[in-house]
Formats: sequence, C-alpha cells, structure tokens
Amino acid sequence: MIYLWVSPRNAETAERLRNAYQSVHIGRDNQDIADNCRLLCLAVRPQVAEEVLSGLRLSGEHHVLSFIATWRHDRLSALMPEVTHIVRVAPLPMIEYAIGSTIVHPDDPLASEMFASLGTVIRMRSTNDASQSEAVEGVIWGIGTRQRRSTGMRQGSKAS
Repeated sequence: MIYLWVSPRNAETAERLRNAYQSVHIGRDNQDIADNCRLLCLAVRPQVAEEVLSGLRLSGEHHVLSFIATWRHDRLSALMPEVTHIVRVAPLPMIEYAIGSTIVHPDDPLASEMFASLGTVIRMRSTNDASQSEAVEGVIWGIGTRQRRSTGMRQGSKAS
C-alpha cells in the first residue's frame, strides 16, 4: 500500500484527509514526513519556502517535486544540496478536470507518470525552456480562471 504523509500545519485539513482516506498519515512535523518518505512534494507559499526547507535534513535518496511558484531549480538545490532529484512541477488550470497541462522541469519520468492521467505533461528539457514557460504560467492561470467561469465549472466538478 502507498501511504501519503501530510503536514500538521493545517490541522483541520490534515484531519479531514486522514478521515477520508485510510492511507493518509499526519506527520509530527516536516522532518517526520521527510524521514518517512522518499518522494516529497513541496507545496508551500514562496514567502515561507526558505524557512521550511532550511530546517529539513534530506538525503540523496529523496526525490523532490516542487510546486513552489517562482522558485527555480538552482534556488531549490542551494537549500537541498544533498538531493539529486529535484523537479519543478506546475499544474496549470483545468487540471482538476483532467483537461489541463502540467509543466515538468527538468524532464522526469516519475513526475510525468504522476501527472499524465490529469492532462498533458509538458516536459521542459532546458532551463531556457523552463524560464520561458514561467512567463506564460501567469497568463494561462488567468485564461483558465476565465474559462472555468464562462463554462460554469465549479471547483470539484468534472468536465464532460
């Protein structure tokens, strides 16, 4: 069985997830999660990312997927020098309806496999490609929000 460890930061959300899914465990803190998982998904606000990451002890066995907006690979690797697999992922609007795209940089088979069932995986092979995609992300988010509003889609509903 695959287990999902979540942060206790938002206790209400963590408890709701644990009650809904038997495979969800709530870590004592972020280090407890890192100690129990080899695949880490970093989904924190950019304003607190450095504080969260600087306190973690990670190893070369960890595979990190970063959802941290505006944080490039070099900035992440500076805070996690022992981690050799750091991948930036950016799921774009409409992914919740399985019709969106996810940007993956650098190209990573594990991240690509994880997001393939949710829409198109856009694999960025170079830092230049990834940098250009960052400029487009904000525009796409705006388009996705307008599209969702114009089609009457609500969060949690599925596209037909």
